[in-house]
Amino acid sequence: MPRIKRTQNNPFGLSIKQILMLKDMVADIKLNKGVSPVGSAAKFYRVKNKDVAYQIAKQNLSKSYFQEALFEELRREKVLGKSENLLNRLSDGLNAVDSDGNPDIMARLAYIKEINKVCGAYKSKGKVLADYPNNDLNGSELDNKIRRLEEELKSDGASGGVI
Repeated sequence: MPRIKRTQNNPFGLSIKQILMLKDMVADIKLNKGVSPVGSAAKFYRVKNKDVAYQIAKQNLSKSYFQEALFEELRREKVLGKSENLLNRLSDGLNAVDSDGNPDIMARLAYIKEINKVCGAYKSKGKVLADYPNNDLNGSELDNKIRRLEEELKSDGASGGVI
């Protein structure tokens, strides 16, 4: 099927089914139901089973214009942005401590990975932490780096950035 042209009314060039799927996903997130791209795809596409819905959801989510539209809709609906609790939740995760009050490095790393996924930093496969220079930080260096990243997140949120 040919690609839909971008217009002023459809700036991302989405099909009607893609728009409906996207709006359903955002509505579920706003209602704290979580996100289910497969469920949303099954609602608006004719699918024989869950596997077909999975493939449709995967195809849509792999398209950059669909991702852009999703982020824009999340911002427009105030799910992402400085006025929401997302920044506070990310901050909590980046400041995670274990039961003894020590920094929980694994939880912090999981949050950093999730932030990178959301922001699109994981474009190429096969990259691991060892592929990046300066990955041998000690505890205090890691804490300082996390604080700097938190400040960047806060300033991006205040200036209308991704978070």
